[in-house]
Amino acid sequence: MLKLDNKLTNSKRKNVRVIGPDSNVTGLFFNAGFSVDNIKDPDLVVFTGGADINPLIYKQNPIKECGVIFHDRDKRELAAYEKYKDIPKVGICRGAQLLNVLSGGSMYQHVTGHHGQHQVTNLLGNVYKENLVTNSCHHQMMIPGKDGELLAFSDKRSTSYLADPEAKLSPPEVDVEVIYYDTTKSLCFQAHPEWYPAQPGADCPQYFIKLIQYLL
Repeated sequence: MLKLDNKLTNSKRKNVRVIGPDSNVTGLFFNAGFSVDNIKDPDLVVFTGGADINPLIYKQNPIKECGVIFHDRDKRELAAYEKYKDIPKVGICRGAQLLNVLSGGSMYQHVTGHHGQHQVTNLLGNVYKENLVTNSCHHQMMIPGKDGELLAFSDKRSTSYLADPEAKLSPPEVDVEVIYYDTTKSLCFQAHPEWYPAQPGADCPQYFIKLIQYLL
């Protein structure tokens, strides 16, 4: 079990509501000391990974490199966001991208060369170590909105950044990994912390939980 800080251990166990396919997300939170039983009255809502969100949600037309879009899932999760908009939220991969665009950010619909485990720079050194390892399986990339605070990045691993030409986006200076929006209480975490310890030696789950404890 991960060592928890006083903010969590000295209060009631936080109730977590998972939105979307689980793939061991519930297990990650349970092992970290959260309550995953009372989903009717959550203190924290988690949006999980999966297929591309519809670019129309962030005011872009889909390009040919855009993946399969599941409109029903988009609809359900947009409704869930509205239902829980006043509750702290965490997004993993697709979920991070959804929270990012609903908080005012945008997206590159397709990037190349970013897959695999890689080094990440954490800008909150008081929360977790500065240099760590995370995973990546996404082919999109978040663009922070004006209210988004960049918390972690990787050096430009991607070799191309594609979006709707009408959006007129320039390539970023770094590859975005984690964003936080205080305005919507949304933590956008691009990697998959629930995939460990299948990939040993990485810091992803510990870093993920520490950010939640610190921010939410």
